[in-house]
Amino acid sequence: MGQTSSAPADTVQRATIIKTFDDLNKLTEINGVSLQEIDKRAAPGGESWAFSGFIGPNQTFLECLMLDWQIVRGLGLTHIALAEGLRKFLGCTQDEEYSWVERSFDRAELLPSLNLSSETQSFAVYYSQTRGFQDSIFKNDDRPESEESTQELDADVIIYNKKLYDIGLTLHFGANGEWKRSQLDWIERYGFYEGGDVNEYRLDPRFIVATLTGQPPQGEALDALIARLEGQLEQPLSGDDQLRISAQLANARGLRTPGYVPKPVPPPSADE
Repeated sequence: MGQTSSAPADTVQRATIIKTFDDLNKLTEINGVSLQEIDKRAAPGGESWAFSGFIGPNQTFLECLMLDWQIVRGLGLTHIALAEGLRKFLGCTQDEEYSWVERSFDRAELLPSLNLSSETQSFAVYYSQTRGFQDSIFKNDDRPESEESTQELDADVIIYNKKLYDIGLTLHFGANGEWKRSQLDWIERYGFYEGGDVNEYRLDPRFIVATLTGQPPQGEALDALIARLEGQLEQPLSGDDQLRISAQLANARGLRTPGYVPKPVPPPSADE
């Protein structure tokens, strides 16, 4: 594989297929699909395999990977650990077209490598089946038996920590109805969380940590959350969604002021 990028030496295994930064520096393909082809499939609009895309409009797939690899290293974590934390939520909803449940987990068990004190977190988990399915952007018809070529996601999962709903921090990702495959596989294998400020399926690693620990994002992570909410308000929305996101955005901006206490924002009811 030819040199395509550069990152500081790091021998820690952070994912299962692109294992280290050294592997990332040498990356030219995934599952036999070239980075150039992945860029076409992942970019929003045009030739994208999803209209909204899987990366930002002015971003390459490799740039997206490199950004999040550096973020995760800065967090002192691995992509494997983040995927494992979120996997504890898979399959906890009922096996039906749409369902939602409340679950509690000890944050120390969700991210044990952070050595956090024990503290129970309460979560809401929403599950809904979609009308179609999403192929993997790493699908290769010449490798029909590969995990990427057989992945078809036909359900949406939304998770939020009840402490952080008022600031609009939710995690949204694709899965399949049997819970055997999900977008979390991309995190575990490649450290790929998707990209783009307004991509609702982007699982920013900092947002995953905040959600699993109940600790509000700060600094650049808070700026990223504010940018995401601002972007959402630029999209076509119902009146209720406009009001809800506007209130969450005001709370998120308020966190820039020391001592600010977010105002309550009621979540949608279970039948909405």
